[in-house]
Amino acid sequence: MQDESDALGNSEHEHFVIKKKPELESSDQTFVDKLIRYITTMEGASNDINIRTNQSFKNKYVVQLTNLPKMKLQDFQNIEMLSMRIKNIFIYMSDHKMEIEVWKNKKDIKTKKRGRVSSIIYEWNLDNVSEEDRKMVKNILNSFADMDTIECQFHADLKSEPPNYYVVHIMPMDKISYKQLKDIRFSYRTFIENIVFDFPKNIIELKIQRVGSKLQYRKKVVIKK
Repeated sequence: MQDESDALGNSEHEHFVIKKKPELESSDQTFVDKLIRYITTMEGASNDINIRTNQSFKNKYVVQLTNLPKMKLQDFQNIEMLSMRIKNIFIYMSDHKMEIEVWKNKKDIKTKKRGRVSSIIYEWNLDNVSEEDRKMVKNILNSFADMDTIECQFHADLKSEPPNYYVVHIMPMDKISYKQLKDIRFSYRTFIENIVFDFPKNIIELKIQRVGSKLQYRKKVVIKK
């Protein structure tokens, strides 16, 4: 990453310090400008947030943001919509940062690689999870641990929030692939209520709905005119 500091002069972006202003194509510069505007409007954004760019790669450039506030998965989905050429977003909870990889040209865009197939058997302490929910909670945690960016073990705390939810706090040491995490969210969309990235506390929070509590929402309500 570039090291030279250049304070951004626009007061609209007063939360940011740009490390070496990027010399990008106009479309890429538009993406970076929109990204800055989006991040600066987030609740909890501080004066310590900064942005760096790295264009040393042949087919992509990288935008790195550090000292981030608490974010939701929806925030990353909104960022993804700012450019059609985003390759992936990597989240580093322990370093309070994320890196956005962007293809330099449309012709560089490639199909995504398949994730690894894991044969590892994980053991989770699910004593405070009801019997009917254990398979579901275990599968969600296993899917998280199976992400190909997870190299080391991670710590997870699960707390029951009766009557409808469990809250899981995950403290990963490795980077997290946004696209793989989005796939997990989609696969378990019936049960994962939301995912929050608490960068100041180095915690990813999963709010998981209990199997039994979901039954009441499956009933169709018919309104007669």
